Amino acid sequence: MKVIQISSSLRAEMGGPPNVVMAVRKHLNHLGIDDHLVVCGQTRSSFAESVRELEFMDPNMNVYFSKRDSIYGKMLNFFEMKDLLKYIYGADIVILHQIYNFQNIFAAIFCRILNKKYVLMPHGSLTQYQSEIHKKRKFLAHLLIFNQIIKRSQSIFVATDVEKEQILSRYATRVDKVGIGLSHIPEIPNIYVEKPRNRFLFLGRIAQKKRIDLTLKAFEIFALRNPSATLTIVGDGDQQLLEELIMSARCLQSTRQIEFIPWVSGEEKESLFRTHDFFILNSEDENFAIAVAEAQSFGLPVLISKFVAFSEVVDEFSSGVVVNGLEIQTLVKGMEKISNLNYAQLVQHSLLAAKSVSWDLVIRNWVHVLSEIASE
Repeated sequence: MKVIQISSSLRAEMGGPPNVVMAVRKHLNHLGIDDHLVVCGQTRSSFAESVRELEFMDPNMNVYFSKRDSIYGKMLNFFEMKDLLKYIYGADIVILHQIYNFQNIFAAIFCRILNKKYVLMPHGSLTQYQSEIHKKRKFLAHLLIFNQIIKRSQSIFVATDVEKEQILSRYATRVDKVGIGLSHIPEIPNIYVEKPRNRFLFLGRIAQKKRIDLTLKAFEIFALRNPSATLTIVGDGDQQLLEELIMSARCLQSTRQIEFIPWVSGEEKESLFRTHDFFILNSEDENFAIAVAEAQSFGLPVLISKFVAFSEVVDEFSSGVVVNGLEIQTLVKGMEKISNLNYAQLVQHSLLAAKSVSWDLVIRNWVHVLSEIASE
């Protein structure tokens, strides 16, 4: 079976999709499955940085460069379209990552011309929450082209049951829960703290939907009752929002207990996971939240909202606390609850939760469904 993945920029700032693309590629190749990757719409400089961060590059990867990175990929030129047509011709099945990308239009048309099968991995872009963002623009885009792209796909690949249910409620198409995983599960010594020091960590892209503003307000109330508690917010993204959050934190009584750190990776990120007690994410919408899974792999219990799809795993393994709303008092009660639970047990359950989403296990779902579709 020969698989071709088509993706937009692999920049880390683009969120989870780049990690999924490269993880699928790595594990398919490890299983001896021929996988070719086509990256559309990334600058040469940022691609070089991406390759260094991902530590992964080989000849079976093509990049159609652009002057700037874009979440919408690239409008391909004649030579790039000709090149893409050649790769699709030699494929058994094509994976189109995300939905609203220029290259997906060309790829879907080429697949139809060549009678090739393709699947879509929307990475959360077809959830109810995301459908309300740029609603008029998306309605027009769906009307003109993307409804047909979705309709003619052999399957839509999703990470969770929540995403699957939401897509099935809107589209009459096949949806397969294949999952998203972790490539690296660190070794954690069997040394557990009896009582946590209430060091909370947020690590991720700074965006409005993460509701860091609510986390700050809830922490202020929690910190008044727990003066040794700390909150570390790590990440880059919306610079204006970040500045507003920093200003808000300076106005709080607990300001000295709150620290903002720019985006980190590698050993610096691992150090943050190892030196905090809890991971916190009160997001309005999260398709999977790979950072939550990473935190669990380091034994960090998590406090997350029910709108984070990884809450399915947290509920299953009792590896943290899932709050049912984003009201300030609800979040405060969540912080108080997780700080009073059996910490050693939470750590153990967190490690088990992380192992359940290892890519070594998850990739089997991908291979099973891809093989099934390719052989139909």
